[in-house]
Amino acid sequence: MKQGLLIFTVCAVLALLVTAASADPYYIYAIHDPGGEVDMAAMGTKGWIVFTVAIGCNPNDYSGTDYTPYSNAGYGVIVRLNNGYGSDGTLPYQSQYQNFAQRCANYVNASPGCHIWIIGNETNLPREWPGNVNGDPNTGEPITVSRYVDCYNRVYNAIKALPGHSGDQIIPAPVGTWAPPYPAQGIEPFDEYWVNMLNAIGSTKVNGIAIHAYTHGTDPALVFNEDLMGPPYEDIHYNFRVYKDLMNRVPTSMRGVPAYLTETDQNGPWADVNSGWVRNVYAEINSWNQTPGTQKIRCVALFRWQHAGENDWYYICDRNGVRQDWRDAMTYGYVWNVGGTQNDANSGTDAGNTFSTALSISPGSYTGYVDGTDTNDYYKFSVTSGQVINLALSPPSGSDFDLYLYNPSGTQKASSTQGGSNPEAITFTADASGEWRLRVYRYSGSGTYNFCAYVNSIPSGSNLAANAATYLECGHNLSDQRGKMIRDGSLSTKWCCLHNGISTPGDHWIVFDLGNTATVNGYVVKHASMGGEYPYYNTKSFKIQSASSMMGPWTDEFTVNNSLAVGSNILTYGTPKSLRYIRLLVTQPTQGVDWALRIPEFEIRGTAGSESAVKFEAENYDRFYGAVEGTEYHDTDTGNSGGQYRNQNVDIETCSEGTYNVGWIYAGEWLLYPWKALSTTYTLTIRYAGISNGTCRLLVDGVDKTGAISLPATGGWQTWATTAGKTITVTAGEHDIKLQMDSTGFNVNYFTLTPGSGGGGPIATESFESMPSWSSSFDASWGSAATWSIVSGGQSGNFLQASRSSQGSSAKVKVYSVPTNTNITVSVYMKCPSYSGTYWMECACKLGNYSAQDFDENGGTWTMIKKFSNDTTNGNGNVWTQYSVSLNTGSNTQLSVGYKLGSSGGAGPTVGWDTMVIQ
Repeated sequence: MKQGLLIFTVCAVLALLVTAASADPYYIYAIHDPGGEVDMAAMGTKGWIVFTVAIGCNPNDYSGTDYTPYSNAGYGVIVRLNNGYGSDGTLPYQSQYQNFAQRCANYVNASPGCHIWIIGNETNLPREWPGNVNGDPNTGEPITVSRYVDCYNRVYNAIKALPGHSGDQIIPAPVGTWAPPYPAQGIEPFDEYWVNMLNAIGSTKVNGIAIHAYTHGTDPALVFNEDLMGPPYEDIHYNFRVYKDLMNRVPTSMRGVPAYLTETDQNGPWADVNSGWVRNVYAEINSWNQTPGTQKIRCVALFRWQHAGENDWYYICDRNGVRQDWRDAMTYGYVWNVGGTQNDANSGTDAGNTFSTALSISPGSYTGYVDGTDTNDYYKFSVTSGQVINLALSPPSGSDFDLYLYNPSGTQKASSTQGGSNPEAITFTADASGEWRLRVYRYSGSGTYNFCAYVNSIPSGSNLAANAATYLECGHNLSDQRGKMIRDGSLSTKWCCLHNGISTPGDHWIVFDLGNTATVNGYVVKHASMGGEYPYYNTKSFKIQSASSMMGPWTDEFTVNNSLAVGSNILTYGTPKSLRYIRLLVTQPTQGVDWALRIPEFEIRGTAGSESAVKFEAENYDRFYGAVEGTEYHDTDTGNSGGQYRNQNVDIETCSEGTYNVGWIYAGEWLLYPWKALSTTYTLTIRYAGISNGTCRLLVDGVDKTGAISLPATGGWQTWATTAGKTITVTAGEHDIKLQMDSTGFNVNYFTLTPGSGGGGPIATESFESMPSWSSSFDASWGSAATWSIVSGGQSGNFLQASRSSQGSSAKVKVYSVPTNTNITVSVYMKCPSYSGTYWMECACKLGNYSAQDFDENGGTWTMIKKFSNDTTNGNGNVWTQYSVSLNTGSNTQLSVGYKLGSSGGAGPTVGWDTMVIQ
């Protein structure tokens, strides 16, 4: 009995597979539009589906279509990309060609399950031109050969530049058969137009040929009819055999690429009878394919399955006679690879059986065939030393095939030899430049296999995930399989999660806060086989996403279909991005074996920014699903009293400041968070609210770093305040931090750790124990001055009081120094009674050095911390309450803080401010 072995020789092992193409079918049966595949499935002759999509030319549209339900079911998928239909044009105006190319690339990147793309349709026909009116050739912008070639080249380059799509087939538009020339518009006779177009593009950029052919009527004999057209098409067939004229005109240099007949019909409404017309069409193409030396036509697509306008002539979904004719044609089992199953890597022949006769391939995904008489297939591909080679092999059911990798000298460097029909995978970092070989070996069985070979360079920069400040995982299995293992740099550890159960479908995810806005160049995901496990445990599908906070909303950066079970994926941006919050979302954690996640490493490659403040949302304590009482949290009561966000005993409610807060707090409760410290000194602040004084403390790896932190009452459960900064010292590295509650009577929204001590506390404070040295004062000329004084009875000690005996507006401003490019919070306590007259009491700030007069006259340019007035919030019950705002200082080195009291038509209230803090 053969043992399951997996041998790697690995240096820094990574590779790329964004969309693994399924094997292209050998049957030539095809339908235009989805739906008709039910007939092919019923007959056991799964062939092709041709899709047509109108995607527009908005370069910022990143939407796509998931074609994997079709490709994974064994159908070949061909997609025709159009700007639009009718007057929109199959291509846009020439001024929009680059935008259209970018839109095509965006669509392809977001559309797994397809690797064959036709660019436009019948571009010689006026009805396909942008701006045309009912197909009038004197309207719209003609798509001349030169215009089409310009557009096609742009689209080709954009798609081929996508990671994982260098092996896609990009195919020029089929020509509008039998169309007349339009010399005034620069449009040649249809056959000349098409050949000129192909030659102008060149053989290196024509990956396939698409043609259309029809009969002029419903008589099945017309399929074989030899009648020719009149001038200028005297040598062109008038019926279906026009396909021969087109195929015979394919430039010699393009005779080796795949050919597809993507439309055929009776050039009018389908006759709903089983006349043999469809059988004749497939018999005719089979005869062509049987002829030695012909360029094989891989599919013949009946036009069309769906009701879709166009006088509703062409649909066959409800025409049972036509459908039966099609099913009868399928009984013949026509295939395009006539004479055998040897079309390894789309070469039309057998791959070499020895190292020296290896078949040359470009990086991509392919199919091949081995059996008892052809037990080895060798393929070669170019590699530069230091690049990562990623190979994967999926054998047919009931067969056991193995995978080997050889360097240019013929030395075996790695192998994957699982038992049974399990997938094989190799990931290896090349230690020499030259032509490397992969070998597919038949251990037992026979048949068509899927395989891929990718060669990639690791995105530049360091692994930002390794130093990410914190993360939130959906869950983990064992304590040594926590999310932090995914960024520890070791393949011998892994993040393992089965929070849904091992047999229950469900997503897995982990979110990283990089601790700063970094320049991200790309990502590397290393799957289970990289850690020595079986390739069938390799992640099958996942996304990498970004957001502006740990809470989302999330934007897709990459969508990956790893259905060939490669060992790793490399994903590289064309242009680096500035990101801070990144999520790995796994939608299928294995190749179908179970629903447990096993990922050894996730790398975020790029350049870090300066370490900045990290915000820990209280509700985001460790292990989102399945957090254990006494391990990730401690809560004294049962159930989530707030009923929000999570389903453990921690009490969470909706927060007035957005997201959530933790409430119903009792002494002794605590919450645990993972943290990666890069420095040794940090300043802690806590955002809280409460109706009575409370205390809490912060522990790092079980050690109390703060002592009791005072949390003065704020006057309400949703009246939020921020504590003064508290300096803590730690060792750089991984930590578990615990926010421990010493009392009841308060809620926690979040806490922040900012690198540096800030002098041991806030940036600036104003206690108002005595009158500040104001930077400026101002009294509006239309009224009297307010009375400003320092009196006792403040929130803590004395406070600043202002009163008015008559109308006027008075302001005071003090300017403080602040550090540049720093997130700061400005807080102040205020009290104000309700008042029946017209008045305003304000506290505001403005980055830079500004005067009290500017505050009074241009208050709209200041950031309001809190305002009371008779027509907005009329006082706060004359109760000391803390208010705050947060902002980033940018390039500013000064901050102006202002206080104002004004009234109109009479006196105003007596008001107070106390304890202003900048931190």
